[in-house]
Amino acid sequence: MSPLSADLARKRARIADATDPESIFANPVVEYYYSDDELRSLAAEFAFNANLDELGPVQRSHAVKAAFIEHLGYPRPGRFRGADRLQKPKFRAQLMDVFVQSSTNLQVWNYLPHNLERIGGLPPPWERVTYADCRYVIIPVRNGRVGHARVVKGSELGQHARTGTLTIKYQATVPPNIFSSHGVDVVAEVQGNMRHFLGGRCDADEIAKRLEPLVGTSLPTGTERQIGQSFHRAVAASLGISTNAIDDGQFPDLASYLTEVKFQMSPTIDLGMVLPPSIEEARAGVIPAQVTYVVGIGNLLDRGPVVRSIVVVLGMDFEERFKIWSTQNRKIQIHIPATWLE
Repeated sequence: MSPLSADLARKRARIADATDPESIFANPVVEYYYSDDELRSLAAEFAFNANLDELGPVQRSHAVKAAFIEHLGYPRPGRFRGADRLQKPKFRAQLMDVFVQSSTNLQVWNYLPHNLERIGGLPPPWERVTYADCRYVIIPVRNGRVGHARVVKGSELGQHARTGTLTIKYQATVPPNIFSSHGVDVVAEVQGNMRHFLGGRCDADEIAKRLEPLVGTSLPTGTERQIGQSFHRAVAASLGISTNAIDDGQFPDLASYLTEVKFQMSPTIDLGMVLPPSIEEARAGVIPAQVTYVVGIGNLLDRGPVVRSIVVVLGMDFEERFKIWSTQNRKIQIHIPATWLE
């Protein structure tokens, strides 16, 4: 790793003096815009020494992105998500996006980074810049440690895209009052209609009684997927369901009981390609509106992930507790070379 040139160091200092936390999201300015070579030099010097094992995937990604933005000379952004953060690429001031990767499966939301379409609204001299011309910073994280950052162009990412298809995905938000709540919350009655769960096997009182002992329990540490699988098994055991009935790769997880299980340590729920209130079959015999959603909410403590609360709701009533904030969220998956994560 070679030290930054004096000119590049001075440029970074000027950016630090002239920008605020919103500047990285604004249009580029000529005197503050890094050339491709300058951005690669800065990426090569980037170091993040904190252990990230105790953070969930979203928090880990935000922590590394914030550190990289600061490394470029900009103040740390107050937040990365929200209706005013949907522009692509996200860090418009440098025509750049940042991906924090623990695997070779790179997921890009709502646009194609190798698209030859021009980016709208850019000032001179960038009026003809396309997504393929933008810079994409790949920052690997392995075993809680950040590796060497790499800068590639969208056109280079396109060489590794298996298809140009954007897959429709749905997400929902856990409101703050629910995300900070404790105990078991069962949506038992809606507009005078009493609900039954697990494919009609359980009423509200029974399912609440069975799940209550899980509140306050710890789950084994691991990846987000592994923690979710542990919660699935704990829910199945509490409901008297054989763990052999769990199918984490299909919707719903407990197909014979029409039950989908989620565990959240962040307020954004990934619903996959299934919209909970839908009355169209997601697979043979499975109508999402009739599926029981068991959503565990937890946080990471010294002893590991802890279940703080559980919400039980039918798909048809999902929006009684959660806000489905985008029905047009699409992603493309790109298989990047393993050498990019070294």
